[in-house]
Amino acid sequence: MTRLATEEEIEALLKRYRIPHVNEVCAKDLPRLLNASRKLPTPWVLKIISRDATHKTDKGLVKLNIHNENELKKAFATIQKKAKGIRIEGYVIQEQKNGVEFIVGGKVDPVFGNVLVFGLGGLFVELIKERSLRILPIDEKEVRTMLRETKASAFFTGYRNQWVSEDALAAFVMKAAHMLYHEERIMELDFNPVIAREREILVADARIVWND
Repeated sequence: MTRLATEEEIEALLKRYRIPHVNEVCAKDLPRLLNASRKLPTPWVLKIISRDATHKTDKGLVKLNIHNENELKKAFATIQKKAKGIRIEGYVIQEQKNGVEFIVGGKVDPVFGNVLVFGLGGLFVELIKERSLRILPIDEKEVRTMLRETKASAFFTGYRNQWVSEDALAAFVMKAAHMLYHEERIMELDFNPVIAREREILVADARIVWND
């Protein structure tokens, strides 16, 4: 039997494997969201927590560039309308980070075992559909080869005023690979987007399918 991991379970896993993520706070309703927002620098990102919603951005269930409490209230109301018929378990408010967006993920393949996936992420993940795959376990040398098989490598020397450290990104992908390989309960792993800016690499959204 499989199920989606909760926000609390994902946070615990990221902490265990020292995988950095964007500062965020979970809340159950608008008053708690407003209180939580005061703990984070602006701008903010608001999104729902729901096992019924996968592509939240496509469905209008993620709001960016929120700068104050009035904008947060409007974003909350908009999401409520868009989420009709969807079971909402809570909300997440995040510090918005800008940078190059990647996807790091994987799954347990019935033939090959643990398979790691890397590529450009965010809104363009379905459009570009460029991936590099490896069967785990994997070492850092092979991870670097994996990264350079994609257009992501353009950012290692700088592209359109954006630069990403190859060392930092390789270290991040290695941590994700270790987690996927060693956590036997994980059937699917999806970090998308991973926000990268120079040496800072952060998970902005995570989805994990457990095998219970």
